[in-house]
Amino acid sequence: MSDNPGVLVLRSDPRNGVAVLVLAVLTAGVAVTAMLLRGASAGAAAAMGAGFAALVVVVLGAFLRSRVTLTADEVVVRGVVITRRRARSRVAGVVRATFTLPRGGPTDNLFLVDADGGLVVRVHGRPFARADLDRLVRALGVPCDGVDRPVTAKEFGKSYPGLVPWAERHPYRLGLAIGGSTIVAVVALALALALATS
Repeated sequence: MSDNPGVLVLRSDPRNGVAVLVLAVLTAGVAVTAMLLRGASAGAAAAMGAGFAALVVVVLGAFLRSRVTLTADEVVVRGVVITRRRARSRVAGVVRATFTLPRGGPTDNLFLVDADGGLVVRVHGRPFARADLDRLVRALGVPCDGVDRPVTAKEFGKSYPGLVPWAERHPYRLGLAIGGSTIVAVVALALALALATS
């Protein structure tokens, strides 16, 4: 909410941040405990714990920093690193979708689109309460379309091409590509080291 009349400000919902924090702490605790039970050194377990702690800080930073501001002239979507400012006059419609994720629960998304259906800006809904997203849609005062059931990003992309990037529509292919590239890089490095020392 905002004290400034005519300005709508959505801030992250603390309940969503607490849920992510609890999940991250539990996951870290299980991972560190499993390492210690398997005989890993205290240093290795501490390093794993430090890695999870850094991840928790980044995730909490994302929740604390996330904000959407709607004024008479513009829409400002602030994320962890990037802030996107768009002219409100470009927004001709909203496409709403709830995505099912490979890991994690469903997440709401608002795609603010222009008159041709092209993406103006996307609002990732995970940090925000659903009621706040409803308020944003009402405040925009433009037609709202979308899917009425949870879908994958790939399914959504078939109905609304161009709104979701390839990597999000194909998470498993992306994972295989990254994993394959990593393996090739490790093998190439091992061969280079072997040749250099022979």
